[in-house]
Amino acid sequence: MICSELTVQPYLYGVGQQTETGCWLSPVNAINWLSGRLSTSGGSGDLLLMMVCGGTSDAYREALALFSGVIPLPSVTQSLRQFDATARLQIERMRLPAKIKDGLPPAAELLFSTGRQASAAGLIESAQAAAALPLSEDALSAALSSFVQDRQALIDGVMGGLDELTKQTATAWVFSGTGLFSQLAKEMLEDIPDSTAVLCTAVMFTGDDLSVLRGLTHDIDNTGA
Repeated sequence: MICSELTVQPYLYGVGQQTETGCWLSPVNAINWLSGRLSTSGGSGDLLLMMVCGGTSDAYREALALFSGVIPLPSVTQSLRQFDATARLQIERMRLPAKIKDGLPPAAELLFSTGRQASAAGLIESAQAAAALPLSEDALSAALSSFVQDRQALIDGVMGGLDELTKQTATAWVFSGTGLFSQLAKEMLEDIPDSTAVLCTAVMFTGDDLSVLRGLTHDIDNTGA
């Protein structure tokens, strides 16, 4: 599916309201901004808009996490990461500086690009050495049996993942329409929900055919999905 995607969220420069306690964005401001971008784009086609919001930080974070689980777009997951990072920063600002302890810091996994390359090279070398050894009939039989088991485990994992995906749901305000984008830009300004919400993230898709995205929603009537 080929389409255009435009996301607006509290951390988008020039859109959200930035204060000492964080970044904020109301549904009205978010939809107004998207409507303005759409009205100047020209053209026509399919449009689908999804928005999650919350009257509190906790409510918004929960709604956004559920939404990103169902539709894990990079822009949505980035918004979730930025929210969490901002929340951690606020907590750190309220904490007193930690006392420096004697001794060494606790052990942790060390990750860096050349280290990963060296580790991968070592694994390849070990695999090459193992492949050069003569393989008995019993060893070959065991290898084939292991391959069959690994294959089935992989298939089961994929099917299980699909089953879990079908069980995931998220609540969102949805606006959908087809026609001139200039007209749809006006229509999306009607009945904007959650006027008291202080945080929101909205994603607008435009394209020739958004039926695949519509298939992810349960209701297309400016109410929810």
